[in-house]
Amino acid sequence: MSLLSADILALLGGEPVGAPPADDHPRFSQQTLDRVVQVMQQRRTVGLNKNTPEVAEAEAAIANWQGMEHCLLASSGHAALHDCLIGLEVSWGDEVITTPFTWGASISCILHNNAVPVFVDVCPDTGLLDPEKIEAAITPRTKAILAVHIFGQAADMTAIRQIADKHGLLVIEDGSQAHGAIHAGVKVGTFGDAAGFSCMGGKLLATAEAGYMVTPHEDTYWKAALCSQHMGRSPEAAFPHDRSGKWVDSLVYTCRLSPTVAVILAQQVKKIDSENRGRRDSSAGGCAV
Repeated sequence: MSLLSADILALLGGEPVGAPPADDHPRFSQQTLDRVVQVMQQRRTVGLNKNTPEVAEAEAAIANWQGMEHCLLASSGHAALHDCLIGLEVSWGDEVITTPFTWGASISCILHNNAVPVFVDVCPDTGLLDPEKIEAAITPRTKAILAVHIFGQAADMTAIRQIADKHGLLVIEDGSQAHGAIHAGVKVGTFGDAAGFSCMGGKLLATAEAGYMVTPHEDTYWKAALCSQHMGRSPEAAFPHDRSGKWVDSLVYTCRLSPTVAVILAQQVKKIDSENRGRRDSSAGGCAV
């Protein structure tokens, strides 16, 4: 048999079969592409608030899909997590219990707010935060638990929420690797006081570079909006003029999302459920816990 036989790996001297096909993710519909071109042709590339139709559409679509009242678009998943902590006033000296097995943004958002990450171990079979290890790490300075849903798996939010409620702690979810993952019949991102998601091109809900925060708390939304998007949100009809004064002079960041990417996000969320069904059908483990 020739050393160039197809039965032998190319690495070991076999015949190369060619370069692997290009990754076809993310995929965009023609309608999405047409709408992006239209926005660019109209030179509407800056969106400061919900008075920009593309921003309003995307935030409403995501809030509806997540089953949450408030959604704030962000320039990245990192920015979305930062918004969560800002909106919940997790700050100087506060301890945040979290997992060491995650992408760095899950930890740097804590450090950027001058808070202290406290690591507890993960479950060996999933790599997810182990609820049984959390209570031993709680101190008088503990303010929140930041749970990460990783590799499409949902953390045990029932147990984590129970622990948080018992000790009066906030809960933050990082769903950047698990859009649409299900725990106890409910999507991740709906168990916490706030949740941050990345929507860059490599994620399940993929755009170019984007993120979003969802929260059930109106004040959390507005605190995050004012600190990460300046006063750009003040023209919104629901802006809390009567109680925003204490936040206006806060340290601010610019984490807005362009309307061009907001268009993509609003279109992509329409098909995420069907795409996830296909992923679950082709995977033994799936995304459900």
